[in-house]
Amino acid sequence: MTHSTISLGVGLGGGKSATSSGRLPSGGGPFANTLSGSFDGTDDNVDCGVLSAYQGASNMSMSFWFKPDSSGHGPSMGSRTGSTNQWGFLRAGSTNYIQIVTGGTGKYSSFTAPSDTNWHHYVLTFQSNTYALYIDGSAVSMTLLNIGLGSVPTLHSQNVSFHLGRNATFYSDGLMDEVALWTATLDQANVTAIYNSGVPASLSSDSGDYDQSSSLTHWWRVGDDSADTSSGGGAAASGNVIDNVENVANSGTNDGTGSGATYSSITP
Repeated sequence: MTHSTISLGVGLGGGKSATSSGRLPSGGGPFANTLSGSFDGTDDNVDCGVLSAYQGASNMSMSFWFKPDSSGHGPSMGSRTGSTNQWGFLRAGSTNYIQIVTGGTGKYSSFTAPSDTNWHHYVLTFQSNTYALYIDGSAVSMTLLNIGLGSVPTLHSQNVSFHLGRNATFYSDGLMDEVALWTATLDQANVTAIYNSGVPASLSSDSGDYDQSSSLTHWWRVGDDSADTSSGGGAAASGNVIDNVENVANSGTNDGTGSGATYSSITP
């Protein structure tokens, strides 16, 4: 196993505050964000199916908000078939990881999650062997370790689902909200704008420093789209078991199906 240390920025902290030019709009009015998803860390998840847009993709960015039940715990979420084909986040034992591996070769890194149980914004970007992790708008330094040869020009192309709150046998313990994916590599300006000083905002149109709405392929609002439902077919409501979670970026494609997870009224 070989490794290389890369410094991706200033490290963990409160995150950079967006400038007035970097703040995102709320569609002309208040941005409604009244629900999130609650995951028990045991078996709760939302199955979003196979993401064909990312099979063999050379660019990917993932953004979401996470509130852990325990201090220092990171999320688990992604697409994984054992250790040979995987991408996303996971917490194993007492360690938080990001990993991108295709055909048994790739890289992974541990990282330190914030030492509290507050909401935090995460972004993972990938562009043919280049990785970056941001928490609360700030880039995080990581030591990347090789799996196999270490080279990973594309994401895997296996027919395996992408899950919210789950990465294979690893599960998130906490709340998750506003999960989004782009077929582009978000830069620091976009990340800062999406973080928006700690307030989620619309991703559906460009504004200020955010200029990647055309690359947005998936956006699961987890309770705040009119097509999101509770188990049994009723409207999404706090405390109800999650049924459908709409992909508002491309309705009808990779809508999520809940398994055990519930809606919560606690939001970022």
